[in-house]
Amino acid sequence: MNYIKRITILVLVLSLFCACPDKDKDNIDATICIKNNTNKDIYFLYRGSISILDRAPTRDFLIISNGTLEFGGYFKGRNYSNNDKLYIWLFDRKLIDSIPWGQVKRDNLYLKRYDLTTQDLERMNWEIVYDGS
Repeated sequence: MNYIKRITILVLVLSLFCACPDKDKDNIDATICIKNNTNKDIYFLYRGSISILDRAPTRDFLIISNGTLEFGGYFKGRNYSNNDKLYIWLFDRKLIDSIPWGQVKRDNLYLKRYDLTTQDLERMNWEIVYDGS
C-alpha cells in the first residue's frame, strides 16, 4: 500500500510540473535601438498597448542629431501580437521645447509614429532608424 501511495504522489507531482506553463516562453529580453540619422535633435516616447500621449518627453528621451539611444523597459516581458502593439513617437526637439504639450497632442505634431508588434521588431532586428522621412 505504501508503494502505491508513493507512485500516486510521484505521478501527481510530475503532472504538476508538466502542466505548468513555461513562464519564459513569452518573455522577450531585447533592447530597442533608435538611430537618429538626421541633423536635428529628436525626442521619443513609447507606450505599450495603448496609443495615448499622456505626458511630454523629458531629456531622458532625447536623441541628439546623428546619435543612437538604446532602451529596454515597458515592452520587456510582453509579447506584442496584432492586437497588442508597442507605440513609439518621434518629435522635433525644437518644437517640443517651444510650444505647449497640449497643442502637440491636439495637433498630432510628431515626426513619426511606429505601431509595432513583436514580429515587426524582430524583422527590424530591434532597431529603428529615423532618417527624416
